[in-house]
Amino acid sequence: MSYLWGVDYGAKKSGNTAVAISDGGNILFHQVKKGSDADKWLYELLNEFPPNLVAIDAPLSLPKGWCGGEGDLFYRKCDCELKAMSPLFLGGLTARAVHFKRKLEEKSIAVIECYPKGFVCQLLDGNYPESGESMDTILNQLPKSSRYKLVSQPANDHQMDALISLVISIRHFNKQSISFGKSEEGLIWI
Repeated sequence: MSYLWGVDYGAKKSGNTAVAISDGGNILFHQVKKGSDADKWLYELLNEFPPNLVAIDAPLSLPKGWCGGEGDLFYRKCDCELKAMSPLFLGGLTARAVHFKRKLEEKSIAVIECYPKGFVCQLLDGNYPESGESMDTILNQLPKSSRYKLVSQPANDHQMDALISLVISIRHFNKQSISFGKSEEGLIWI
């Protein structure tokens, strides 16, 4: 069986890394325990739920000015378009996320960068659902022919962002996602 993933990538031992996984029908949440190595945990999860596509809520590239080209040193075009933080402000998290992306690509797993806040601002008029509320506003952004069911509600903001990342992954898999930025520098998908 193959899976689609949405990852809210957090600090290595904070316990904030969460993954929403779909098997084509059910949506399950997983979250690393505080104090555990999130990167090691993600690799273990890969073996249990091997994905075709992973949408990661973390910068997966640097601004062109840092990569030998002319351009901004702090922001990529996609960051400016979606009012996202600079990859440089996130430092070690960006480096870890880029490393994780490379490891996934070595396994022929497709990887995209996503931005749940951009998704909410662009498609949901900036209204994040609250914990305990219906997730229909998010799930309604899935392809109309799809039938996905939450096995449980997101338990916290990290699982909420993982769910939105998964919705972006499913939209991308079905060629319904929207990109921001320049491909030679890095795209953010919603």
